[in-house]
Amino acid sequence: MSDLYGTFDFVGFDDRVQTNLSGLLNLPATDQLGINVPITNEEIGHKGLTMRESKKPLVYQAASKFIETTRKLFPPGIIGLFALQGAINENSEFVVFDISPRIPGSPCLGPTSPEMRRLSIKYGREIMSPLDLCMMDLKEAIGSNQLSEVTT
Repeated sequence: MSDLYGTFDFVGFDDRVQTNLSGLLNLPATDQLGINVPITNEEIGHKGLTMRESKKPLVYQAASKFIETTRKLFPPGIIGLFALQGAINENSEFVVFDISPRIPGSPCLGPTSPEMRRLSIKYGREIMSPLDLCMMDLKEAIGSNQLSEVTT
């Protein structure tokens, strides 16, 4: 219901924690090269992050491009929450390497996220989780007889 809530809401950042890969990557390169350990790249959790305000427009631009592209290629486009998985490269560009078209599963995107606090102010109610946004959208759509606009 973009007429009521805008194009999209940004809920925050997180970083995946992989079994032993995450720890090894935090070591200096010279130490990494000297360790002969099989790498296991199994996701075991998330940790919350913040991003410099000056870099956030890069993520907003990528999200806007993703939304517009899905509208063109797969009408009516993406409905609901999605996660862009990416990184800032050496040229300070945000490079998306994966997209998760669902409610982000990270518990870090909850009440500790500065973005979620901003959304609570925007909507005048406590937003504790990304799922709250979906439920709010569905409730409003049902109440205004627009459910077909937020579901496929």
